[in-house]
Amino acid sequence: MLMLGLRRDTNDTLRDTKEIKRKQVAEAKLYQQWRMNIPIVSNSERAYSNRNMKLSCLDQQIEKRMKRERDEEEAKKILKEREETLKKQRELEKD
Repeated sequence: MLMLGLRRDTNDTLRDTKEIKRKQVAEAKLYQQWRMNIPIVSNSERAYSNRNMKLSCLDQQIEKRMKRERDEEEAKKILKEREETLKKQRELEKD
């Protein structure tokens, strides 16, 4: 008899958690549908996402440009060091 009651409690608990989860999903879907049906909300969300997309694109372009400039500066530095070492070697060979 005790096992039967325990089993019922477990089944009730599982059923209740499934029901709560189902209600949460249904509420989330209703809220999403409500947001999409209101033009002001959907337009503002669309504008916000577009603005964020543009900003992230600009950030990527800026980062790419900065990386290119750093690479160019590094290449110039390496070339300058190489020229200096070649110049020193030539001076040593002349002496």
